[in-house]
Amino acid sequence: MKTAQEFFEDFIRNAQLPVGCSVVIRENKPGNDSDPNWIVAVGKLSDDACTRLVADMRKRHPSIDWSDIKERDGKWRVIRAIKTA
Repeated sequence: MKTAQEFFEDFIRNAQLPVGCSVVIRENKPGNDSDPNWIVAVGKLSDDACTRLVADMRKRHPSIDWSDIKERDGKWRVIRAIKTA
């Protein structure tokens, strides 16, 4: 299982995001066994590209290890970034 930070870096690498694009990956309580324990929000990325990437990441990494992440948004752990280069 990937750590949340490894997953985030993999997502950024594969998304081919434009400079200035924001990304937020937040911990999530799965509704059932097939749901991931994360959700993602991406700005300035086409809906088609984002949908394909998220679907691929859901298949490969339905669960990630959030134990290394300290930042929180309410009760959920979160990772955020804006691509600068």
